[in-house]
Amino acid sequence: MVLPDADLDNTVNALMGAAYGSCGERCMAISVAVCVGDQAADALIAKLAPQIKALKVGPGTSPGLDMGRW
Repeated sequence: MVLPDADLDNTVNALMGAAYGSCGERCMAISVAVCVGDQAADALIAKLAPQIKALKVGPGTSPGLDMGRW
C-alpha cells in the first residue's frame, strides 16, 4: 500500500526489488501495489515506469542484463 506521503524513491526501489528481484521467482514476489489517491498513483507511475522500461532482459548467459533466464 502506497500512501500519499510515501517516500517515492524508496517505494520504487522496494517495488522493483520485490517485482523483479530473482526474476520474480521468489516467494515474496509482489503481485500488486495499491496507491491511496490518484495523485499518489500518478506520481508512483511516473517514477516507476522509466525504471521498468530500462530493465535489460535476455538470456542469462548474456553480460550486462538485469534479468535473464538461467
